[in-house]
Amino acid sequence: YSAYGVGVLKDRTSSKNRAMGNSGFAVRDPLFLNNLNPAASTAIQQPTQVTEFGFYIESDRYSNKTQSTSSTTGNITNLNLWLRFHKRWAGSIGANPFSTVKYNIAATQSAGDGAALTYSGKGGITQFYFGNGVQVTKNLSIGATASFLHGSIERLETITSGYATGTQLNNLIAVNQGMLDFGLQYTFTLSETKSLTFGAI
Repeated sequence: YSAYGVGVLKDRTSSKNRAMGNSGFAVRDPLFLNNLNPAASTAIQQPTQVTEFGFYIESDRYSNKTQSTSSTTGNITNLNLWLRFHKRWAGSIGANPFSTVKYNIAATQSAGDGAALTYSGKGGITQFYFGNGVQVTKNLSIGATASFLHGSIERLETITSGYATGTQLNNLIAVNQGMLDFGLQYTFTLSETKSLTFGAI
């Protein structure tokens, strides 16, 4: 699936977000760095600095009626440094993969003399970001994350037939792009031990 677009997209998530199916816009946890919503950085109360590192290992198996293949891959999911600048202001600096590309596909073209086609791709985009959250009121937090996307993706198509032996089409995409996203969280107090938080980005 990484043959499409800029590849397989990776969320800017931590381990807790991944355990919840990459959800967490409204999660506020005093011990957990939630990078999905920059407004959540104000929820951490006790420490003044948090360092976080995450990685994953993924094993896939693809098959149809006649063929099957397996692959194993792994990568860093996030590298974060959370800092408290003020009792109402906190932020995080980090990096994570934004997308990954890795595929190798062989096919046969029925037209002409039956050309053999090979499609391959590799590369990816890395996201570097700086997020800030501000506790506006007791119940309302807002935040913003500035990101810089950097990387390259190389795609190669090779055609082999009686008329064209080893003809190659090469496509190189270089990415240098800025991005800005915003978030907010509002907490309704239901009782002394219960609350309900709404989050949006």
